[in-house]
Amino acid sequence: MPLTTIIKIKGGIRNMLIGVSGGSGVGKSTLSRRLAEILPNSILVNGDIYMHARSKELENEILTRIGEKKDENVFSYNYYLDSFENTKIWVDTIENKVIEDIENEIKKRGEGKDYIIVDWVFLPLCDWSKHCDETICVVANHNLRLERLTKRLQDKAIYNEGDRSFWSYKERNN
Repeated sequence: MPLTTIIKIKGGIRNMLIGVSGGSGVGKSTLSRRLAEILPNSILVNGDIYMHARSKELENEILTRIGEKKDENVFSYNYYLDSFENTKIWVDTIENKVIEDIENEIKKRGEGKDYIIVDWVFLPLCDWSKHCDETICVVANHNLRLERLTKRLQDKAIYNEGDRSFWSYKERNN
């Protein structure tokens, strides 16, 4: 079912789909959560949760396509982010599954909502962004990003975001 069918027409005006994107540590999730708080009758779909889960699920396929063999001492994202070509292979490998996950969540939770906010780092790299009525790209200076990312790594609750996202994804889809 195409996304335009999922987002229902209500009284001649369809729901507004807002895409929020930006690099790690820029504050895109903070902005997305704030938008969901202030926009009435809205839902927030965190595409990054699905991205992490699908990256973990498809890790061997991604590494094979990149031409790398997994070193257990190296976090897989180091391979994915080593070059733009590797990042593109990563996105191409997971894109359709992540989009399917996002669209399923919109189907499940989006009916009757006035605003649907999708927070996903790779939104600009995918054709799916054309469905957004508005796209916000969040940026932050390098030092602020490092500070936020360092704090995130020190926070035991989210230290292993890939695993946390994978289990959050499994819980949502069981």
